[in-house]
Amino acid sequence: MAQSGKKLLDARSKKISKSLKNHPVSAETRKKMSLAQKGRIISKETRLRMSISRSGKNHHMYGKHQSEETKRKISKKLKGRSVPKAVRIKISKTMKKILANPSD
Repeated sequence: MAQSGKKLLDARSKKISKSLKNHPVSAETRKKMSLAQKGRIISKETRLRMSISRSGKNHHMYGKHQSEETKRKISKKLKGRSVPKAVRIKISKTMKKILANPSD
């Protein structure tokens, strides 16, 4: 199916896209896909482009507000939650590093 360098016709492309949507993927395949991404290093330039592409008007919540009911649900869910000490230390170290180098 690979047509290195060749463009598909719009109709053909849409047909392929539609056939692949909601296609069930086995647990084994999901595991393989996960392992393929582990340890992948994304450049700063790429991370910046990803950040920009998801910010402002492109963000899925841009211009929307949480309802009071949703806010209550989130609040209720987070109350009484305890963060393990090891995680708090890790967050603290990360935040110190970020605040020490704001230009990165």
